[in-house]
Order: sequence, then C-alpha cells, then structure tokens
Amino acid sequence: MECNRKYICNYNGVQTSHNLTRTSDGNYIIVWTDGRRVNVNNDVYCQKLSSSGNSLWTLNGVLVTNYPTYYPEPNLINDNSGGAYIFVNNNQSFSLLPGSKATAHLPGRQI
Repeated sequence: MECNRKYICNYNGVQTSHNLTRTSDGNYIIVWTDGRRVNVNNDVYCQKLSSSGNSLWTLNGVLVTNYPTYYPEPNLINDNSGGAYIFVNNNQSFSLLPGSKATAHLPGRQI
C-alpha cells in the first residue's frame, strides 16, 4: 500500500478494504484489513499520515485488533480531537483503550 509513492505498509500479504478520514489537526488516518499473518483471519491496522503523506505512527501500521473473528471492511470517522473512531460493519465491537465499549478510539498519537 502506497501514499504519494511512500509506503504505508510494505508487509507481504494482502492489504484491502482501505478507508481514510481527515482529522481535525489536518492529518489523515487510514484503516485497512491486513493479511500479513498467514492461515488466520485478516487483522485490522491503521496509520496516521501527515498532510504530505508521511507516516506519523509505527511503520507498517498500528494493530487495532487481531481477534480470531473476521472483521470485514473497517470504517472510521473523525473524532474532532485529532483522532478517529474505528468500527466494522458486522455489528461486532472491540476496544483498544480501557473503558472503550463500542469502538476503538484513537485520540491523536495515543494508541
């Protein structure tokens, strides 16, 4: 997966179902399903990008969930605080931060 000819994720495997939102700080967060682990369901990863396309978090993305359940088509919405809420379309929920019940909340750089 590339952005402005810069790699967001260069792992082998298939990265699909990309979704992107612009954050309130003028950057972007992208989320995708990732097949880098073989013989298991796809995982969900995300990355925060600067307005010029540079990765602001860990190279190859930050793991959102690797639950054994398949999470098709992850989506996200701006949280108006420099982050995003990530959710999936199969009525399943998962959390990243303690106390989060329905979505994975990614406030700014805290993850």
